[in-house]
Amino acid sequence: MPHLPGAPAYDAPGYYGDQYDDGGPAVAPAPVGDDAVAYCLQTYGSYDPQSGTYVGDDGYRHPCP
Repeated sequence: MPHLPGAPAYDAPGYYGDQYDDGGPAVAPAPVGDDAVAYCLQTYGSYDPQSGTYVGDDGYRHPCP
């Protein structure tokens, strides 16, 4: 569909307004100690407490937390 003269482009700054810009995704700090193991067990089905790692979507092991 052609761009209408005088209409803002969909990707123009401010098109959707600043009220939707919350500064990015919210990230909680990783828990420590026994809470960290419980967190990893609940979050990652492939978590291995012995190694402290899980298998990511990329097929590689990653540390948690």
